[in-house]
Amino acid sequence: MSLVDETGLSEPLQRAADPATPSWHLAELADNADPEIRMAVAANPSASELTLLRLQRDPDPAVRSAVRKRFGVAPRGLQSDRAGSRHPDSYASG
Repeated sequence: MSLVDETGLSEPLQRAADPATPSWHLAELADNADPEIRMAVAANPSASELTLLRLQRDPDPAVRSAVRKRFGVAPRGLQSDRAGSRHPDSYASG
């Protein structure tokens, strides 16, 4: 059984790009070794803010760029601070 279908896309890449994929599954896919899958997660409107925060710090610059492109610019919670760490409560909307 192949993980690639007639579209030529792997099953994980299809799920990462599908807006119907639940956010919990996108969070799992965000840990995939393939940066193309992580980029698809970043572009997926169903990805949670927490998943996007993780991807904003991805080692691959193309993945970080995909997060920025999704919003045009990084949203307030996704902007990195100079110290490199923020308290998780600072990301809550208020």
